Amino acid sequence: RVLAVAAVIGQEFSREVLFQAIEAEWRLEPLAKALRSSIVTEVPEVLGRYRFTHALVSEALYEEIETAERALIHRRVAEVLEQMQGMSPTANLAEIAFHYTEGASPEEFEKAVVFAKRAGEHAVEQLAWEEASAHFRDALKMLEQREARTANERCQLLLAAAESERRAGNLTLAREACTRAAELAREFELPEILGRAALGVETPFDILSGSVDTVEVSLLEDALRFHTEPQSLTRAKLLGRLAIAKYWSNDSELGLALTEEAVGIARNSGDPSALAEALIAQLNFASRPLFIDRQLDLENEIARLAYESGNQNLIFLALLYRSEELLLRGDAQGMNRDLSELARVAEELRQPPERAFVRIIRATRLLLE
Repeated sequence: RVLAVAAVIGQEFSREVLFQAIEAEWRLEPLAKALRSSIVTEVPEVLGRYRFTHALVSEALYEEIETAERALIHRRVAEVLEQMQGMSPTANLAEIAFHYTEGASPEEFEKAVVFAKRAGEHAVEQLAWEEASAHFRDALKMLEQREARTANERCQLLLAAAESERRAGNLTLAREACTRAAELAREFELPEILGRAALGVETPFDILSGSVDTVEVSLLEDALRFHTEPQSLTRAKLLGRLAIAKYWSNDSELGLALTEEAVGIARNSGDPSALAEALIAQLNFASRPLFIDRQLDLENEIARLAYESGNQNLIFLALLYRSEELLLRGDAQGMNRDLSELARVAEELRQPPERAFVRIIRATRLLLE
């Protein structure tokens, strides 16, 4: 019984959690026997912590427990871990989330979702994107059992999972999550969610693809039908994204009109992040006669706004566009300054596309020297 509970706790477990999860009279002797027979061993330099010598042993013990009893033990372990959190609200979040998820009953359902979400949010703070996505998906799996009343929360979790997948480099999974969120938003008439989902479908730097993403265009146009308020920042973002998504449609006048409306809304709002995003969308039409003489001015404004917003992704894009322009103008000093800063931001973002662009610009600079 004691080792079975230990197996439910995991391949590695603490004596304190084990003893609190079982009856007092069962505590010492079975663990001592397991140590003598080398079924479990002490974790070096961690007092009161043990691990099973072989994973197969813990798996076999786990499988022998009846499903209903196993769920009860998971819930008991979760409760013990929750009580042990003390003054540290982020302690053991992943373990608590796991055990509440595995032991979720109708009564404990809400707790399981809450801790899975908290574990995901904590993983995001630690930049553990894949771990965050796993926790968000665990919460999502439970919420999907609650149908319509949880539609909004399911969408929020899908979008959180999508962002984590994107940060982890799993762009296909991120896109799928956004598409599912959009479908739910349509079904349950959730315009704010639909807007966020439509904005999340993009692939980073997809303007370089040379083709129109019809799925993205359809979602953006659909979301715009719900966001008709002329001063809505969501509308500005959707307009800017739609202009970029339609870049390869050979309708430059439409793209320019979309970005002009987006810039107008963003300027009126006073939001530096929204205005920087709208101007970046407009910058893609800077080769047109209307912008050719003021492209660098536009890029300088975008950089200023990006730094003002503190958004590292925007800062990277602003520096990327400006460093390319400075390179073309032969401004080696300005380009080297931006390239150094670009490399720093890319390392903070820790994303493969951003790091790749830094290498490309460095290589281009060397070729031109």
